[in-house]
Amino acid sequence: MGIKEKMAYVSIPENITKRANEIEDFKKKLQNIQIDFFDFKIDYAKSSSLSIQSKIEIKKLIDSIDQKLFNFDEERKGFSAF
Repeated sequence: MGIKEKMAYVSIPENITKRANEIEDFKKKLQNIQIDFFDFKIDYAKSSSLSIQSKIEIKKLIDSIDQKLFNFDEERKGFSAF
């Protein structure tokens, strides 16, 4: 059976529901990551035992991850528009 025949058995509402569920799962996972990362940033800010060099390197990583999370969040907002 070819792909066209297989696709004939899949209804559009089922696909839409499946994708909506996947988007909802993505949103929940992203929110959990954002919460965990926020907690990490608080712990980092409170730490006093790190060397100056370590703080600089960790700050660079935090900035990089912040930007990526922002981009993912923007993508999530795009999904929410549908």
